[in-house]
Amino acid sequence: MNEETEQRTAGYITLPLAVLDGWVGQNAQYLKWWTQLRREASWTDKTVWYNHQQIYLQARQVIVTVSSLVKQWQVSKPTVIHFLQRLESEKLIERQTDSRKTIITITPLGWADSEVKQEVASVVKVDHDVDRQPYHQPLPPIINNKEKNIIASGGARTREEEVANHDFDEIISFFNEQMKGKGIQQVAIITSERRQAFDRLVSQTGVNKDTLKQAIKNAAESDFLNGKGPKGWVASFDWMMMPQNFQKVLENNYRNKPVIQQVQYGTTDGYQDPRRGVEASRTSSYASGYDRPL
Repeated sequence: MNEETEQRTAGYITLPLAVLDGWVGQNAQYLKWWTQLRREASWTDKTVWYNHQQIYLQARQVIVTVSSLVKQWQVSKPTVIHFLQRLESEKLIERQTDSRKTIITITPLGWADSEVKQEVASVVKVDHDVDRQPYHQPLPPIINNKEKNIIASGGARTREEEVANHDFDEIISFFNEQMKGKGIQQVAIITSERRQAFDRLVSQTGVNKDTLKQAIKNAAESDFLNGKGPKGWVASFDWMMMPQNFQKVLENNYRNKPVIQQVQYGTTDGYQDPRRGVEASRTSSYASGYDRPL
């Protein structure tokens, strides 16, 4: 039994009041399904194996398939899909779906107050000398501006998170600078999904800022990625944040093809071109003293 399993079995899970007071909490079946999704979601970032594929899961994410939920909940496929769609419309989950799996992310709204709380027996220690001790009122803690910002944002951040956020902001600025006047659109809105995609890319590939900037430069210089291909398709920041696409851009698979210039020989003044046996212009560029092939 791993640490995460031990933690789950040792306590209990609290549910957000906003969910309990809403349509989920008013239906016993919905509440059961909702609780199961949250219980099976990862509590920490980790990498798992699924269908012979290594998948990176962030906290609050769980891998499911509609078929597996149909089997577990013993309901029809449309019922499962409708339930997930309604959760998504209420901003309680986010879904990333492909042909083999669905990764469900429990949103902060749906995860609020969600934690495993340990059963701890409260112990009251009685100090018989308390009446004889002078009373000192505790001073309020000193909170600087940085700590105020952390509290306002919903909790303290680790040093790694602060560095990652700084790198993300720097990459966004660099991306927008490179894409000025290009077909690829600049990033106008910074969303949590884009930050998560950036974090996944860095975690899975191990790239640094210089490597990210080189890939962005490659994309900015590519005519194909900027909509000048046969079908006019244009890449985007979100497309580049997918590891498989990022790798191709970094390896410059979309670089412009070199332009091959062809020299045509005319027959303007009757000068005989010894290479083709046809008349060519005297202006054909031969270097001085160069031996013409016979």
